[in-house]
Amino acid sequence: MAYTPGPWHVGPNGARIYATGGQTVAVVNRLNDANAPLIAAVPDLLDALNATRRELERIHRQGDAYVNETILNMADVAIAKAK
Repeated sequence: MAYTPGPWHVGPNGARIYATGGQTVAVVNRLNDANAPLIAAVPDLLDALNATRRELERIHRQGDAYVNETILNMADVAIAKAK
């Protein structure tokens, strides 16, 4: 199952997350509406994590700098969890 492509944004009432085309992606319980900005940022965060992961892998392969493989594994787990 594929997620709705970003960017996402918080609606004016603070309780709904919308995709660019106006599609509702999520409804946040008013008790937890402080989570709405984080939820809306998820597609951007995933894109940034994927790009960071690729760059760290490139650096690691080239031996330009030490890259902690635990960090690479953490990124892999988070990316897989999002899919």
